[in-house]
Amino acid sequence: MAVRGDRATGDTGSPLAGRLNYLFANMHPPGAPYTNAHVAEEISRGTEEYGGVTLTEQYLSMLRNG
Repeated sequence: MAVRGDRATGDTGSPLAGRLNYLFANMHPPGAPYTNAHVAEEISRGTEEYGGVTLTEQYLSMLRNG
């Protein structure tokens, strides 16, 4: 994914979607990209650490799609 300023090429125009997709593409262990399900579960599990929020896989997908 090429990055141009704050927005990723090919995103839906949402700066948040572009940034989330950049993180998913670039910030993961070698050979093991994160899935929406994994990230949503980890955020929801650490409710104290992340301010008491829960996140579903579907909502994270919607955020990533703008």
